[in-house]
This record gives sequence, structure tokens and C-alpha cells, in this order.
Amino acid sequence: MNKDKLDEKELQLKLLQEVYDKVNKQDIPKETNFLDSVALQMDKVIRPIITKIEEKLQPQRHH
Repeated sequence: MNKDKLDEKELQLKLLQEVYDKVNKQDIPKETNFLDSVALQMDKVIRPIITKIEEKLQPQRHH
């Protein structure tokens, strides 16, 4: 049962990272300031989410 939850989280993480990479590599044409601000928002929103999911996926350990 837990395995399914983990797979789902990994899938979500993969999708987030793909979107994030696209924005980062600017595969999305940036013709307007609007797209710039969207990319900036995505950076602010997606980066912490990816970090959180990665932390959940990794075994708990102290740095």
C-alpha cells in the first residue's frame, strides 16, 4: 500500500522537475514580461515543493 503512495510521489516529483527544467532551460519562448514573471513565480513555488518532496522520499537522516 505504501509503495503506491511512494510511486505517486516520485511521479509528481518527476513531473515537477520536468516543468521546472523547461522553465529553467527556457524551452518555453519568453516573448513577454508576463512569461518572465510566470517563470519567476514557478521558480519560487516549484523549487520548495521539489525540495520538500525529495526530503520526504529520502530516508530521514541528519546532516
